Amino acid sequence: MNYFLVMLSDWRFSARDFKHRLLTRWPHATLHEAADPGSLDCFEFELPMAHSKLVGALRRDGSGIAFDGDLRDVAEFALWCRSFVPEAERLHFCDEGVSGQLDLTPHTSPADLFRLFDYTPPPPGWRNYSLISRPQWDLPPHEFAQHLCLRWPSAHVQLEPDTHRHRTVSFQVPMVHSSVTGALCRPVPSLDFTGDARDCAALALWCRSVLLAEQVSVSSEGRFLVLHSTTTVEDFLRALGAPPS
Repeated sequence: MNYFLVMLSDWRFSARDFKHRLLTRWPHATLHEAADPGSLDCFEFELPMAHSKLVGALRRDGSGIAFDGDLRDVAEFALWCRSFVPEAERLHFCDEGVSGQLDLTPHTSPADLFRLFDYTPPPPGWRNYSLISRPQWDLPPHEFAQHLCLRWPSAHVQLEPDTHRHRTVSFQVPMVHSSVTGALCRPVPSLDFTGDARDCAALALWCRSVLLAEQVSVSSEGRFLVLHSTTTVEDFLRALGAPPS
């Protein structure tokens, strides 16, 4: 998902100043000047952060920044940008589907941004996972909820009737090592979930078995795995994180 910082007043980011601040804060950042002088962006950047590689671009006119990464890193980056924008100027944060948006102030916290997307950071030792099927998610929300309840009768599953909400289905599934919680999310349907890695592996492989998509993949903290009918829990753990010791 892409996120945006948009200036809603006359103040603008200076490309030169922004580069200097970026490299001071993240010395190992990678910057690329835009090859096309007519492009909307003047340069792109990659930041190695705690949970992902955050990738972004500064608009040529200084009116905003587009970026993507783990939401924890997204929140840190957005609030860092807010820290050097004059307090009286309006800096707006939103995602590409405009399902979460907020004017940032010097007092905005990461928790304020997490609430926009009903996001809860995982406990120590747990990871957040995102499962996507291509070319499209082929199960309507109500059918996915039914399949989930048939597989795990003790699961707590809630359909969200409000079409403007980020989530369409929320669930909590009691499993062997943890209770896996997650949601089917808009705008491009993805299944976001967290729990013990072994239980998350079992959930992901079950999803692979009920989806008819050409490709089903899972990502977590910058790592990526395409699921096949032969993929095992051990394959998942090797690629996306071993269980806590």
